[in-house]
Amino acid sequence: MLSITSLLRISAISLLAAGSTMSHAADPYPATPGTTQSALSDSAITARVKEALASGKLIGISVATVKGIVALSGTVTSEDIRRKAGEIAGSVQGVQGVDTSALNVSAR
Repeated sequence: MLSITSLLRISAISLLAAGSTMSHAADPYPATPGTTQSALSDSAITARVKEALASGKLIGISVATVKGIVALSGTVTSEDIRRKAGEIAGSVQGVQGVDTSALNVSAR
């Protein structure tokens, strides 16, 4: 369950994302004919992001989605991996924004 701080952070990001245009890498999940990005539920987006992260060999990262804004959390071993996780999550169909502020970098 998300903490109040996390929910507030996600809400603030969604407001920012609504007013900006975001570029994303090529979507590995092409849209199904007759559907739109807004038709995807948060749970479907979360599942797709988890699958995309696993395909990129990025495991152990928690994913939560609220109104299309994906929050990644956990610990990774480098800033490069943190950046890659954000890029992968942002490339998934239906994602309106990505928050990696709770994805901590810790050298092991």
